[in-house]
Amino acid sequence: MMERVRTAARTPLVRCPWRGWLAGLGLALLACPAGAQERSAWSYGTQHDEMRQADYQYAQNPSQGIVGPGAAKDMPIHATLSVARVGDTIGAGFIVDGGKLDCPMMTGCRITVSFDKKPAVSMRAKRVTSSDFSTLAIGPAEHLAREALGSQSMIVEIAFQKHGLLQFQFNLSGFDPARIGGIPPEKTQADFEARMEQKYPWWTPQTQPMITP
Repeated sequence: MMERVRTAARTPLVRCPWRGWLAGLGLALLACPAGAQERSAWSYGTQHDEMRQADYQYAQNPSQGIVGPGAAKDMPIHATLSVARVGDTIGAGFIVDGGKLDCPMMTGCRITVSFDKKPAVSMRAKRVTSSDFSTLAIGPAEHLAREALGSQSMIVEIAFQKHGLLQFQFNLSGFDPARIGGIPPEKTQADFEARMEQKYPWWTPQTQPMITP
């Protein structure tokens, strides 16, 4: 189970980003270091994998609150955007606290994202394990990271059990990709499909692309 790092009173709860969704990249679950969060919107850190003798650099950004139709309900649900560089691969996802994600394990789901109030796009997402209802891995991670780099704000809409669709607002200003080792080249739809077919032999190209308007 993910360990948690609590922030000051009345601020979102932030958890270690890599413990769940890095497992989806075939990497070991890592321990959560103390003091992982700073006062700024973005916080950065490095975690050492003793088995692989490698360091993984990560960035995380807690949501500023719920906006849209769900804001009036004043629900204690928070989301954290997490981005990590692992060798020549980058991982990105959302960790939620206070609610259960509504995203089927086998088929995955889609989230809706808008950067700087531009037209929203749909992105593919999946839970990282069958027992984890709090962590979503996003694909393609490179696209999300590049959009975060060039944007000041983001609103993401995620489906929850019991609560339906909730929208979370993020302040993206000041993201420094150099502190996580940079952002690798963005993968194409063909790259994504080839990787999925190699990892899951039963998988065939889907009718749903990685990103849609």
